[in-house]
Amino acid sequence: MRPDAAFLEIDGLRRAKGLKPLTLCQRARIPYSTWWRAARGHGRWRAGTLRKFREALDAPRPPKAQRGADPALVLGVYRAHLQEQARDLGLPVDEVLASRTREHWKLRARAMFAVSVEFDITGADLARALGLSKQIVSWNIKQANLFPEKGPLSRAGQRADAVLSPNAGA
Repeated sequence: MRPDAAFLEIDGLRRAKGLKPLTLCQRARIPYSTWWRAARGHGRWRAGTLRKFREALDAPRPPKAQRGADPALVLGVYRAHLQEQARDLGLPVDEVLASRTREHWKLRARAMFAVSVEFDITGADLARALGLSKQIVSWNIKQANLFPEKGPLSRAGQRADAVLSPNAGA
């Protein structure tokens, strides 16, 4: 069996718009089985079905939903927080970002924790903004929050603890 003229018309318009059949059916709120049967030449569409397909084809595309927070905004908040921490300790921010020392890592981890908690930014959004995996961000946040430091710290680490600890002013 061959599809009827109404199906061929709608299918041509769909292809011209670059839509998949399932997407068009979802926008028209018509079951995909209706499309499938018509494509195989089984049955004819009613006037209401044709109207719904035409309206779905004429309607503007819905905007893509943005997942989570804007990465540029999250990165800006993270860098601002890290810059504030580094300035309080008298450290250059570029050095803190590039260095792999424990003290600088600790500052970056605390900045991740602070941004996550204070601004209610998920670890996934933070990871996307920083270009890291969600696991690394999650681990850093846990390290900064849950586990106390073991062993003696260098002077920079002690200053970071003094400035950044929750009981610093008490």
